[in-house]
Amino acid sequence: GSTASLKDVEISDIKIYPNPVDNQFRIELPNNDFSEYQLKIVSILGKVVHQQKELSKNSIDVSHLHIGIYFLQLTKENKQKTIKLIKR
Repeated sequence: GSTASLKDVEISDIKIYPNPVDNQFRIELPNNDFSEYQLKIVSILGKVVHQQKELSKNSIDVSHLHIGIYFLQLTKENKQKTIKLIKR
């Protein structure tokens, strides 16, 4: 069998809160190592509504987004995690 690498474990341990979100949410990373992550927020229609090439902090402002369902995509190297984000 295959063993999960540390990177797999890292990206699967990402949490965001609060969700549903009003104006901003926080991202919780296992090592608080934000620099290697890219962030995208994609609408349900597939349009990128927010993008950051490099995370500088764990708090993301989404006050400009309309109410609805979005998908938060966090990418590190070739690993990606998608989290459903509800804006209220």
